[in-house]
Amino acid sequence: MTPSADSRLAAVADYLETDLVGEADPHLEPVVLGWVTAGDGPFAEHDVDATMAAAVRLLNERFGGIGGHPVVVRRCLVDGTDAQSESAAAQLAGDAEVCLVLQGNLPEGAEALHRMLGDQLAVAVVSPIGAQDTAARNAYCMTTGTAGAEFAFGHYLAEVLGFREVGVSRVAFDRVSDPIEADLRSSLEARGGVARVGYFGALDRSPKGWYEQAGVERALVDCQAASADALVVLGVPHPDPVIHTARALKALGIETPVYAIGFGLTEKVRAELGDFPRWTYMSPDPMMGAPDPSGHVDAYRAALAEYLPGRPPESLFLTSMAAFGSVITLARVLAPVVAAEGIDRRRAEEALAGFRGPVFLGPDTTPRRDDPDHPAVGSRAVRWYRYEGQDRWELAADWIDPVRPRPRPRP
Repeated sequence: MTPSADSRLAAVADYLETDLVGEADPHLEPVVLGWVTAGDGPFAEHDVDATMAAAVRLLNERFGGIGGHPVVVRRCLVDGTDAQSESAAAQLAGDAEVCLVLQGNLPEGAEALHRMLGDQLAVAVVSPIGAQDTAARNAYCMTTGTAGAEFAFGHYLAEVLGFREVGVSRVAFDRVSDPIEADLRSSLEARGGVARVGYFGALDRSPKGWYEQAGVERALVDCQAASADALVVLGVPHPDPVIHTARALKALGIETPVYAIGFGLTEKVRAELGDFPRWTYMSPDPMMGAPDPSGHVDAYRAALAEYLPGRPPESLFLTSMAAFGSVITLARVLAPVVAAEGIDRRRAEEALAGFRGPVFLGPDTTPRRDDPDHPAVGSRAVRWYRYEGQDRWELAADWIDPVRPRPRPRP
């Protein structure tokens, strides 16, 4: 690496509270992690797997692994079906060396994974997608993922910005969008406002043809986007809703400010539209090109230049950043245990349960586990970014954690 890359990687050293010590000691007992992510089928995102591997190489080659011990990963690439998730769980639970499991991008099949692992192995979830992750008793969410979106839109648009009339254009039959819509509607109605919703598409498990522009245009008309104070666009973490909505807005001549989740921003969007839409995006991860005083984004960029050459971070699926950051975070979480007692499954879970932040490439806020309906959730903090075009981002709101009281279940 060049000296400039070394200086950027100093942010990793600062986070790990260590020095650039070189390679891990191959004679020491390894710290063995399980890894489950979608590597086949409609939800496969190989970028997530690649950035996880890059983070492991960085630890092993530059930072002495974890406390001098090399990090070894047992990889399980699944297709999103329950059967494959159950098979992966059985494989990892039966491997006595695995001390915990890291879950990557798994829009489907996560519930089966958690159910099969039960109390055998704790699962560190890179980026949770709905209640299948957040309600799991053996899971610990490293970032807020889409769970942060549940309350983020209602809090920011209704309470912070004071909007009264909001249009919502969303994909039908999407369990991630359902609680976001419900909380936004509740937040607006509590202040005398209203949310009008239009639906498009049908989630048929196929990555192709989920949406048609004509259907998106109908949804924009149905939600009265043209006259609303703001338009919220919701959909699965996929570029198609972004592409078709941007084209539909242009075709209808609608200039209403748009607020969306940043997960769908990929190079496919840029290739189809010429640039990302100039909207405001919610993200639980830092946006590339936006101001980042922590230095974590520069360190991420430097690491990928070494371990994924020719793959700039902007070209990768957004959850890739959370995968990289989660590996670095786990090194900080597990290092005291490795140094003091050696690692096993019980000590690994105790370390995760006691972790209070910060998260690398994530919020500084102290993670909580105080929601009885979603015990795996720590911090729900998110950032809001406004895209100005040509890779210029402005930070609209920094690490907002929209706390909501949740009713406790009856005994």
